[in-house]
Amino acid sequence: MKNFVINFKGKEENVINFMYFIAEEVREYLALLGCKTLNEIIGHVELIHPLSMNGLDFSNLLYNPETKNKTSVHFEKYKDVNMLNTLDSKKIIPLCEDSLKNERKSVISLNIENTNRALGTYLSGYIIRNKIKLQKILL
Repeated sequence: MKNFVINFKGKEENVINFMYFIAEEVREYLALLGCKTLNEIIGHVELIHPLSMNGLDFSNLLYNPETKNKTSVHFEKYKDVNMLNTLDSKKIIPLCEDSLKNERKSVISLNIENTNRALGTYLSGYIIRNKIKLQKILL
């Protein structure tokens, strides 16, 4: 938020008022649908009735798959992922830690499977965290 305020040329109060207006409009639309919260409508594509637009077909976009539990049409619970059990932290960071500290290139070869979907995410965070620490030391 601080970066936004620094780059914003107007008054901070204007942004706050704008957000209040958006919230009020969302509450009005929710009331028209007979709902009180966004959670009550998330995932309920049956509430959307698109206008016909030059023959565009929205049926695939608005497809409502059958679910076992009709209330579970959206994300409900965070799945705790053990970040220390990823390929990044187990193999990649240890293999190139010396290169990362000394800012040298590293070339490694690993078998990647489709379960390694977040490959590089932890590594990039590691690089950024250490670069910020280094910058603070140099300043």
